[in-house]
Amino acid sequence: MRLLLSSILAAQTAVASVLPAAQLTARQEASSARLLMSSSGNFFLADFANDKLSLLPKKPITGHASWVAVTKDAANDKTLLYALDENGSNTTIFSLDAKTGDLVKGTGKIGSNGVVHLEFNKDKTRMVGSSYGDGTMDIWKTENGGLELLKTVVSDSALGPNKTRQSSRHPHQAVLDPTGRFFAVNDLGTDSIVVLDSKDDSFAIVNTQLVPEPGCGPRHGSFFPVNSEKASHYMVVCEMTNKVHVFKVSYDSSTIKMQPVQAISTFQDGGNHEHAAAGELVVGPDNKSVYVSNRLDNSDGIAHFRINPGRCGKLLEFVGATATGGTKPRMFSFSSDGKHVFVGNQAGELGAVVLRRREDGTLEEKPVASIKASEFGEPEFGPSFVQQIA
Repeated sequence: MRLLLSSILAAQTAVASVLPAAQLTARQEASSARLLMSSSGNFFLADFANDKLSLLPKKPITGHASWVAVTKDAANDKTLLYALDENGSNTTIFSLDAKTGDLVKGTGKIGSNGVVHLEFNKDKTRMVGSSYGDGTMDIWKTENGGLELLKTVVSDSALGPNKTRQSSRHPHQAVLDPTGRFFAVNDLGTDSIVVLDSKDDSFAIVNTQLVPEPGCGPRHGSFFPVNSEKASHYMVVCEMTNKVHVFKVSYDSSTIKMQPVQAISTFQDGGNHEHAAAGELVVGPDNKSVYVSNRLDNSDGIAHFRINPGRCGKLLEFVGATATGGTKPRMFSFSSDGKHVFVGNQAGELGAVVLRRREDGTLEEKPVASIKASEFGEPEFGPSFVQQIA
């Protein structure tokens, strides 16, 4: 226990030391942000300033870009958007002028069907696409704003016990570890975390860690601590059982190893909410909190956990939950200053909301700003993706 506590405290100290002074200063200033949001058939830009959220005219696109990988084209002062089509097999690059809102469609390539997540490596020269539909991971070359399919890796673990939801392999998200070498791929269909080694562009499967809860359906996760040189833990939220599983992480010369140390419900009562489906998991920028979105059981909102290294190996402690003014909050993200959480509700009254984050990590109950779901149009109104881009 003492060794575990010491390693976590050391990791948190290391994180604090690498935060730029400019970033710390920015957190003391008033928040102002330009957001990118997407729903089926559209991109949206919105401005958040002075506690107001204003939606700009929509930008029609083809397909459902339920996830977008964002990077910069410094040579042309543009933002590059790598957008998947969840309902098809295309990945497409868009060039966006974040100031004017001008959007230009660029290269589009065919990969696996039903990709639901994209993750860059550290220098944005490679990108992993997780295909829920085909049970594969696409490896893309993205140097100099390009898009070339290098290889497709098949997830090959045994299927989970849920015959309805786990009838095939369903990679849902690839997460880059802090060293920049390994990707952890959460496979909802196999109750496993597949580790890919990107060294020498091999992207070989070097470890498969089962989540110790058959039929849980791992969806999204995060390494902890963020902004560190190495991870001490990995956390993944299971969509089908609404539990967060925590693993202690260790490295050797060829892989990441994971040891399960905790499982905790995303609901305060700790019960089995039959129709619930957890969505996103994000570690707070200060490494003191974890947040998870709950969906589909009339208690939709953001659950908050405190990261508490002193609990004898039990890293997470449930604190509370905050409603989002809508339903089906699929994805959320932090403002660059860490003071606000941007949430996309796919249904319900409010399509997009901004929640203020207090110093202790709790979220204020009343949204700071919001946009009604009806302003996003049909079929599911609110956005499935939201992220600050400027």
